[in-house]
Amino acid sequence: MGGVVRVVTQEPIFSLDNKRTWRAKLLSKYMTGDMEKTGRGEISYSGKKFAIAGGVTIRNFGDLIGGDTTGKQSSSGYGEWAMNLKAKFRINEKMALTIAQQQLSQRNVPVFYRIALENFAVNEFDKQQRQLQFFRLDVKGNRSLIDVIKIIGSRQQNREVRKSRKVGSVILREEEDQVTTFGLTADVLSVFAKDWQANSGIEFYSDGVESGRIDINQQTGAQNKIRGLYADDARYQNASLFSLHQLQHGRWVADVGLRFNAFSIRLQDTASGNIRLTPSALVWNAGLSFELHKHHYLYASYSTGYRAPNVDDLSSLGVVDFRYEVPTFWLRPEHSGSLELGYKMKSKKWKGDVTFFSMRLKDLITRIKVDGEVVNGYAVYRKENSERALVQGIEAALTWYPLSCINLNGSITYTHGNNQTKNEPLRRIPPTNGRFMLNLQKEDWSASAEWLWAAKQNRLAKGDKEDIRINPLGTPGWQVLNLYWSWHFRAFDLTGGLQNLFNRDYRTHGSGINGVGRSGWLSVGFSL
Repeated sequence: MGGVVRVVTQEPIFSLDNKRTWRAKLLSKYMTGDMEKTGRGEISYSGKKFAIAGGVTIRNFGDLIGGDTTGKQSSSGYGEWAMNLKAKFRINEKMALTIAQQQLSQRNVPVFYRIALENFAVNEFDKQQRQLQFFRLDVKGNRSLIDVIKIIGSRQQNREVRKSRKVGSVILREEEDQVTTFGLTADVLSVFAKDWQANSGIEFYSDGVESGRIDINQQTGAQNKIRGLYADDARYQNASLFSLHQLQHGRWVADVGLRFNAFSIRLQDTASGNIRLTPSALVWNAGLSFELHKHHYLYASYSTGYRAPNVDDLSSLGVVDFRYEVPTFWLRPEHSGSLELGYKMKSKKWKGDVTFFSMRLKDLITRIKVDGEVVNGYAVYRKENSERALVQGIEAALTWYPLSCINLNGSITYTHGNNQTKNEPLRRIPPTNGRFMLNLQKEDWSASAEWLWAAKQNRLAKGDKEDIRINPLGTPGWQVLNLYWSWHFRAFDLTGGLQNLFNRDYRTHGSGINGVGRSGWLSVGFSL
């Protein structure tokens, strides 16, 4: 259910000859109002059978300065550092191994809307950390059944420490959650025929959750250890088998696929004892594309979706957003069915697409208010499989290339969500929004103008109106104009931008902080 954000990180490159090459790059960035100060160093080595690339980044974000009458939004600034390292080994002509390490650490990250709207003297993440280690083995086969094999093993750890204290209180709350995930994936590309290929494989992920809380009396120093936000030592495992096939015949292309998922969820809670859930599902997708005419295509697809309840759904106990949540251990999985109908075109001067989508959801896990119950001033909520919903919309994009060095592109998205159980708008539906850009590109320089906009959103669910981050009358529409430029000169790369030229006050729907006002930034890179 939902989509995927695919992030491609810096990749080491093998040397095409026998030369061994070292490269280095320094990068700095500054944003007006001290809203950002960044420094980064990168180094890479390329050899015929070994290549490595990595870097270190240090950043300091100042308080975000909004537009017009908003001004500086204190406290919203924080600091972070990050590092990445990736190495590739060419074992032989058909086999390559990649190993990588990523790490990110943030300190004293304030939750602005809590401080501004909920009477907190302290409310921050101190700290947020993420570590990822993985290996990927790429093997080229010599048979139609096994053309390429990718085997990926990974370990990821996310650690979060939250500190909070209300104005006038002497109790500082420290909560800590840590999730450690081990993963193993094997993916096989098969080319059965010129017009038939498939991706098949297995996936396995295992999450371990550690959670705890300490309340510290800052006058006496006394400490009280109690249950954390989640059930401590929870285990969440997910195993799946999948096979996705693409077939071509003349002007027709068909995509079909199956995925079987099995879950094992184990929780041990002081109030409810040992809990174990083992949901499973078989989901599928089918799509068909037809070439109407040269450069013009019609397509349609239908897919089913499935989301098993996670540790957060089942065991959260405490303040989450603007409510107090209590655990529910009998939740069922959510299910969806999604339809897409679309048109695409691409020619020398034009490129565009338009897509209609419709997704039906059932057994939605939603927060239900427990009437009459209040904890520390917060209304009490419990999660239940209580609702059905329908989400529909249209996405469209168009790009025009009047000259080889100029292109204009624009996009627009409209989404309509309805909670069919309650006969009201679905929560957190974004307003109609779009983007228009003019780009100029030459060999050594480029320039762009960007117009971003969003319509007002006043179709609000009851839960939206109760969310302190959203005006009960709705989020006003807004328009923002940004300019960007870049210039390459020998070993130097200069990039810059001017944001929100007309200094508009605006807020992304559902955000707890206003967007950046009139500001500028400059980045300087130097390659060795």
